[in-house]
Amino acid sequence: MEKESRFSAFGAFAILSTAFLWIFEVVVVGPSMGVISAAFPESTQSDARYMMLIVYLTCFIFSILAGRLAKKYDKKKILLIGLLIYGITGMLPIFATSMSQIIVMRLITGIGVGLALPMTGAIIADHTSGQKRMKMLAMAAIVANIAGIVIVPIVGVLMVISWKASFYMFALALVIALVVLIGVPKSPPIKQENASTETPVKAKIPSIWYFYTACVAFIWCMNGVYPVNTAFFVMGETTLTPTLIGVLMMATPLGGIIGSYLFPKLNKVLKSFYVPVGLFVFAIGFVLLSIGHSLTFLLIASVVVGMAAGLLYPYALNVIAIRAKSPAQKDMGMGLLGASLPIGGFLGAPFCQLVFLANIPNAMTPYRFLFMASACLLLVIAIISIFLRAKKSTDLYEIEKTKDLPQTMQSAQ
Repeated sequence: MEKESRFSAFGAFAILSTAFLWIFEVVVVGPSMGVISAAFPESTQSDARYMMLIVYLTCFIFSILAGRLAKKYDKKKILLIGLLIYGITGMLPIFATSMSQIIVMRLITGIGVGLALPMTGAIIADHTSGQKRMKMLAMAAIVANIAGIVIVPIVGVLMVISWKASFYMFALALVIALVVLIGVPKSPPIKQENASTETPVKAKIPSIWYFYTACVAFIWCMNGVYPVNTAFFVMGETTLTPTLIGVLMMATPLGGIIGSYLFPKLNKVLKSFYVPVGLFVFAIGFVLLSIGHSLTFLLIASVVVGMAAGLLYPYALNVIAIRAKSPAQKDMGMGLLGASLPIGGFLGAPFCQLVFLANIPNAMTPYRFLFMASACLLLVIAIISIFLRAKKSTDLYEIEKTKDLPQTMQSAQ
């Protein structure tokens, strides 16, 4: 039997609102890098990159720590503390007088991101199961992509006012914290019924989950290749005007919304071929980017890239929730998976630099070569995933259909 959702309508809204912050760093700080650098002429391009990427360092550490803390403390409290740190420290650069100060402040901001990021999926997994959980995780991914569409133009307006103005956007984390405080139910550590038996289920993370984390980090790295390089690509290798950069950047999260919406439906149809198909879609999107010139063509390519990411990330969250043998193991797995996002974000820049170095002179323009190389890599991974796919059905709903969540958590193999 499926466990009934314990979220009220407002509770569901509250926990889903936290997903609005999943890609906050990319859509708020990323577009502001140019004006922030201009405000500090003594800073270098490397300083600007550090400002963007340093948050991922502490985010990675505290995402893993959050999973371990969830074994002992209420996940709602961890989420609230993370949101408060994120909102307060995210606005601190307003008072900075140098780029170095901003970098240090951003390092502290990563603590809040790391604590809050894994808790959305963990709390959803605590209170739902089966199709309901799949739909909730898909909705969380949809909300994250809606944020990308809504926030980008707002940040564009704020940047015209001042470089400091965009950092006021982090106050949204404090608003969401208030909504979470009111609406999200408590999510304390779940005590196992078999805790007194001779063979209790251990919370050790299976080695395969590190592979899952690496895969999601790779997906997130690929997902960041296009948005991070959109402006340079449009201005240097197309005939489009710079005013259309924002349009293309909003097309990617639109594709993410479509992919996340299709996730529960396609998973039931494709079963063990779900991940290979998602990777093939990803590769197709990058191929289209590498050969596209017109606005219509590039818009379609942008939507396809975003759709692939929307298909794959909620699937990974659901796999962890289902495969866990105990509640504590699930919490640690969610923390590990949450850490994959900053890993992928951090690796995006060196990956691009390596591809640029490998480009054969006069063969392709740099950014088109980057997109084609990304497509080839995704294609290779997709082919490998066909041979490595699970022999058993990966229709995750079918796995749970005959047993409820507590039984799944308690079973030890």
